[in-house]
Amino acid sequence: MDNFELPRLFADRPTGHNYLEDELYYVVGGQGTIRVGPEDRPVTPGTAVFVPAGVEHHFHSITAELRILVVFAPAETPTAA
Repeated sequence: MDNFELPRLFADRPTGHNYLEDELYYVVGGQGTIRVGPEDRPVTPGTAVFVPAGVEHHFHSITAELRILVVFAPAETPTAA
């Protein structure tokens, strides 16, 4: 689990997963849009967005600083040395 902030007018670059983890974004504050694959979805506080592993996604059109909690699943497991 992690959290991050994206400032107003920030332009996130599209990213896809290079690993086999799903992501769940929960918007704590702010307002903007997330593109998941070909679909844009508005986000405001209380919005949850699921992104399957391997699907390109990014936040854009941020009109108020976004505060986001993100959960990765399955959780990463440390490898033994």
